[in-house]
Amino acid sequence: MTENHQLNPQQVLAHPTFFKLICGASFTDLPTIGPLVEAYLPAGISCIDIAPHPDVLTCVIKVFEAYQQVNPSAQLPALMVSLDLDGDPHFRKVAVKPEACIACGLCLPKCPTDALALDATLPEQLAVDLPKCYGCGRCVPVCPTDAFTWIPQTQLPEPLQAILSNPWVNAVELHTQALDFDSLRKCFEDCRQDFTGKLISLCFRPNEARSFKVWVDYLQAFEALVASVDGYPLLQIDGKPMSGSEEALASQPAIEGALQVLQHYKPQYPVTISGGINLNTPALVVTSTDAGFQQSTIWGVGVGTIARKKVAGLASESAMREATAFVESFFNTN
Repeated sequence: MTENHQLNPQQVLAHPTFFKLICGASFTDLPTIGPLVEAYLPAGISCIDIAPHPDVLTCVIKVFEAYQQVNPSAQLPALMVSLDLDGDPHFRKVAVKPEACIACGLCLPKCPTDALALDATLPEQLAVDLPKCYGCGRCVPVCPTDAFTWIPQTQLPEPLQAILSNPWVNAVELHTQALDFDSLRKCFEDCRQDFTGKLISLCFRPNEARSFKVWVDYLQAFEALVASVDGYPLLQIDGKPMSGSEEALASQPAIEGALQVLQHYKPQYPVTISGGINLNTPALVVTSTDAGFQQSTIWGVGVGTIARKKVAGLASESAMREATAFVESFFNTN
């Protein structure tokens, strides 16, 4: 294997700006992922987050190695694998119930990845290109017949162990919806060896239905478990997951959630935001914190759908320029 020159966990945490490219915890479309990663590598990003799928990992490593051959002194971002703790909605895809679908087409323009199409061979049947689907759910509310159902994306132990033990993988992100303590502990027990020394991020959404004490206790448990494997903790507050929204206030829920955490918990490690992140986010962060991105408040961002949109359909060099300008725009406003 080619020697890799990646940001290690200490370097990521010491980085003055943090930008994570989110390929998608359930997104496995290799023809899209390869060029997407290729476009963002020259932008100096901190981390790339991928689905726990062996083909996705192989695809990204090939892009890393090819880029490193041409740019031997370049430092590559950390490579993060996303894991589901307790049924988080990031880990799902849609399926269609044929008996319920009327092929009205209302869902087609809602899909951000063109995963939905009317089957030319079966004109009254909607087809789902599963690798392209990442479970955003935009198609579900517009369906007049409730024809969509969910397919959970299960992480099988053997391929997952092989993925986590790969030397290119030096970061993981744990996604929780239920804040289930037992699932959190079991994950660390099962993956102890492969978590050791890695950057370990927790992605969650503060919920008004839960008391502050519940999620503060959970964050304390997470921090203790990361310490038990000599890992490096990171926190990601997910405001509007997988929204892909370019609305001016789309990232406000993530910012408010992060400030809530900082008020009630004050972790001694960086807090980042995701969900609804777009080009309006930097100004909102400045307004909300009077400082912009900094390690003592909101440190950086994770961006998925909008990052993909910025380079979609562009030739390689144009995509790289657009990706670099997009990343720089987050940190040039302070």
